Amino acid sequence: MTNNTRWQKRIKVMNIVYSDVVSNHTLNKELLLKQAFETDNFDYEQMKVLQYYFDNQKTLEQKIIKRLKPTWPYQRINTLTKAIILSSLSEYYSLNTSLGIIIDQALKTCCHRGLVRDKKFINAMIDRIIKDEK
Repeated sequence: MTNNTRWQKRIKVMNIVYSDVVSNHTLNKELLLKQAFETDNFDYEQMKVLQYYFDNQKTLEQKIIKRLKPTWPYQRINTLTKAIILSSLSEYYSLNTSLGIIIDQALKTCCHRGLVRDKKFINAMIDRIIKDEK
């Protein structure tokens, strides 16, 4: 991802993840990847993040579920919040982007999309998942 539009490219990836989460993972993944590459001109890194997400979506969701309190089921998490966390984790694992950058960009997206109340949750969830695995 080029530096001048890196955040914008992350948003495009997150939007596709969001669409997949909203559809309850019923979208045609191959068609989405083809469209992202051919029509939306996603670059190699964006495609790598999306491919990682689609290949590991269930595992990524389990990482989130494992860290939730028993009184807070996964279904209660805002769909956009889920998409931010899932796309951030996908980038971290597929591109080895530093944890600080991943969290910074996730929080920027959170604020930009009006989810200020979810900032602490997103920060804690991404941080916990990644640090627990080190």
